[in-house]
Formats: sequence, structure tokens, C-alpha cells
Amino acid sequence: MPLRPTNYAWSFPHLVWFGPADMAPTCPGNLLHQFTRYRNLIVPAASCDACTCSSSTGSCAPPSTFVAHAAVCDLVSGAAETPFTPPDVWDGACTAENAVPASLDCGGVPCVQSLTVGKLGKTDGGCAPSAPSTLPLPEPHWGEAAVACEGLEDTGLAACADDEMCVPLADAGYQSCVFLEGDSTTCPTEGYTERHVYYRTFTNTRTCTACSCGDVEGSACTAAVTAYKDDACGAFLLGTSVSSDKGACIDMSPAGQPLGSKRVTDLLYTSGTCAPSGGELEGVAEPSEPITFCCVP
Repeated sequence: MPLRPTNYAWSFPHLVWFGPADMAPTCPGNLLHQFTRYRNLIVPAASCDACTCSSSTGSCAPPSTFVAHAAVCDLVSGAAETPFTPPDVWDGACTAENAVPASLDCGGVPCVQSLTVGKLGKTDGGCAPSAPSTLPLPEPHWGEAAVACEGLEDTGLAACADDEMCVPLADAGYQSCVFLEGDSTTCPTEGYTERHVYYRTFTNTRTCTACSCGDVEGSACTAAVTAYKDDACGAFLLGTSVSSDKGACIDMSPAGQPLGSKRVTDLLYTSGTCAPSGGELEGVAEPSEPITFCCVP
């Protein structure tokens, strides 16, 4: 007769089968199935959809600086400046604000010998990341099972010594075992010395991280800038192209002409790109709710 566990936190004996999960049997004879536990959690390799980013969105603004110089473009450093500034809030439409009259004198030389136009304003709205991965991750599964069946004779404790229990003979492939919820490092009594730890279930927090996009690179704004002699953008004086990376300087020929009005046309935002990130596999799958079996070898 097996010895009775001296630590009564442990169960009465059960007949337990240990083996591959896909070969778990039914309990032998008329013994009732009590429960099944598992170990050797198999976590299949998994991957996430690659993240992508759309082209950037953004907007452009006309130049905020127009400055006439009393020198040609190559010699503007230190030359007298005359602002030809547009309105504070300007969409590029024709404006005569801060017009510069003809023959304006700057220390004996014409004030308008060249016109410097500043860079365009650029605001990047960023890129849109791809949606979270919808790729289903393969489910973990168990490699081994422990099938626990009834393990006491009908006589129970009768006909047994005080320190013994009446248990049926184990069928082939089964062992007489006691168990305790949790992961116990020691077994309860002499005889039940073969220790096994199995689990009720597992937790699975594996998921794909959300996609995100880095800073915009390579975007640009371009536009055409035109200045006129009159105050209604009718008498052409000069024109040039500017961008968000570079302004322009145009020499006036002849010098001393009036800067009557200006406008900006063909304002265009060219999309850039963003480096994608995310779409990484994170989290773990691991067994939980352990149970310790101690068995007669």
C-alpha cells in the first residue's frame, strides 16, 4: 500500500498518465477522469506585416521677405536695403503693400538695383502609417499532457494502516501520484518522489506593435514670384522661381525702377517620404497556473 501523504495540503492519490498531448487516453476501466494538465508549451515562430508610410502631406506659404538692395546681387552685402514686404497674412495674391517708388535714392545711388526674395514657408503634415497588422499569429499548443484519473479503492482508508492508503494497481502507462496546486519544490512523503510540474493554461500576450512614421524627408515647396511696375500686377517687371530650400536675387535692369506690386503663383507642395517603424512582434506566451505531481516511480 502507498504511504499516505503526511502533508494534508496534498491530494489523495490519483492514477496519472504522462505523455504526448496528442495521445492523451481516456481513464482506464470505470475510473472517472478528474482533470488534464499540460506542459512543454510549443510557441510557433511568428512574424508581423511590414509597416509602410504614405507620402507626406503638407502646405506651402509665400515668401515673407522681399528686399530691394542699392547694389547688384553679387554686391548686396552691406548695401542699403529697402523693404518691399508683403502683408503679414498673405496667400500670394496680388498686393501693392510697401511699394517702392521709382528713382528712390540711397546715398546717391538708386535704391532698387536688385530684389532679393526669401524662401517659401513649408509645413509638413507627416506621413500616415499603415494599419495595425491583421496577420493572425499562430496559436501556441501543448506538447505533453498529464491525465489524472480516480486513484482510491472503494475501501478508502479502511483496511489500511494509519499511514497507508488503499489505491488500485496502476494500469500500464499510469502512475500513482498526489498533487498540489502551485509549483512545489519538494514532495510530501516517502514513496511519492518523482516530481512533475504541469500547467492548467497559458497566457499569450504576443501581438504586433503599431506602425509609426519618422520625420518627413525630401519634401519641397516651389512657386513662381513676379514683381510689377504698377500697383495692380499689370506691368511686368521681373519674375523668378523660389523654393522652400532657396530664395532668389534678381538684378534690376535698368536700375531705379519702381516696385509697384507682387504676387506668387503655382505654389506647389511636393511630397516627401517617412521611414516606417513598428510592426514588431512583442509579448510572450508562457504557461500559467502550475500544479505539482509527486508520483511513485
